Amino acid sequence: MKKNILTVLVLFLVSTVQAQDFVTSYDMFNAAKVSYFNLADGTKVEAKIDRVKRGKGGLIEEITVFKGNDKKNKTVLKAADIATMYLNPSGLDKMSKGLDKAYNINQWDKSTNVDDKLIKEGYAYFESSDVVVKKETKKALLQLLNPHFCTKIKVYQDPFAAETTGLAVGGLQVTGGDDKSYYIKVGTETATRVAKKNYRENFLTLFKDCKEFTSKWDSPKWADITKHIFTYSETCK
Repeated sequence: MKKNILTVLVLFLVSTVQAQDFVTSYDMFNAAKVSYFNLADGTKVEAKIDRVKRGKGGLIEEITVFKGNDKKNKTVLKAADIATMYLNPSGLDKMSKGLDKAYNINQWDKSTNVDDKLIKEGYAYFESSDVVVKKETKKALLQLLNPHFCTKIKVYQDPFAAETTGLAVGGLQVTGGDDKSYYIKVGTETATRVAKKNYRENFLTLFKDCKEFTSKWDSPKWADITKHIFTYSETCK
């Protein structure tokens, strides 16, 4: 009976957190499953991943792929040539992130034009965006973390982000930790890195076009960033 009560409590806590949370971010991908790439020139590529090359800030620079089981015939896809892509997380990465955050695809912001079927199958969605990395602006592929409330502000994974402590209930780890930094894109502006340590000073800049919203938060905390972005997206239209 106690075990059943604990299970219900865990599911309640997880569903409550997920109501306005970011989706799980991933760093490792399944080479055994097909990944899907939509290139900037309109070409569609379905292939398996052989190698992911990362550059400054841990951002993806290129992906080496192959079709079927023929690893001798490889193709290199440059990040600058990919508009969007769907990568399947590796089992190891899923385990290391704790309980996976599952979302109802109907809650996703339709402006993202994502493939519902692939998201339901567990694929991570990446899109191309201009981003500032160490004072240099470049085109990069970034995993979108707030697809269900991203109309005004998009939050992307920072691959090199440190993590806070995850949620544990009764000795059971039910969620992974939250990242201490993200790449954030306001409207059509270039995405920039925002970290926990400088969140308060960036708060007014991120939400500068809605004073009615910013006036309600005298001392904004990093732990509430998902709440801030969700509320801003819903109230400042």
